[in-house]
Amino acid sequence: MNTRRTAWSIFSWPLWLKFAVGFVLAIIVPLVLISLLILSGIEEVGRQNAELYVSENGARQWSEINTAFDRALNGMPDFVEQEQNQQNLRSLLPTDPNVRADPLLKARIIGVLQDGLLNQAGDVFEKIELLDNQGRLVL
Repeated sequence: MNTRRTAWSIFSWPLWLKFAVGFVLAIIVPLVLISLLILSGIEEVGRQNAELYVSENGARQWSEINTAFDRALNGMPDFVEQEQNQQNLRSLLPTDPNVRADPLLKARIIGVLQDGLLNQAGDVFEKIELLDNQGRLVL
C-alpha cells in the first residue's frame, strides 16, 4: 500500500519524468490561455464585422428603396396625366361596379400599363394591380 502512494507522489518520480511533465505543462498551460484569448478576439472581430456588414447593407438597401419610391412617385403621375393614357384606361375599365372585366379587357389593360409603366428603361415597377374605387382588385 505504501508503494502505491509513493508511485503517485511526484517526489518519487525519476528526474527525466519530472522534466518531461514540467515541459509539457510549461507548453500546454500558456497555449491554452493564448488559445482562449485568441478565440475570444476572433469572436469579437467576427461580431463587429457582422454588425458593419448589416449596417452597410441596410444603408445601401434603404437608399435603393428610397430611390425606387422616388422614381415611382415621379413616374406614375406622368403616366396618369397623359391624356391618351387616361382615355385608354377609362375605355377599358368596366362601368358597372358589380361586373368584373372580361379576360380580353384585362389583357388590354395590362398591355397599356405594361407599355406605359413596366417596359420603360428604368423598370421602376415590377408588378401593377388595379383597384376600383371600393378597393376591390380589378386586375
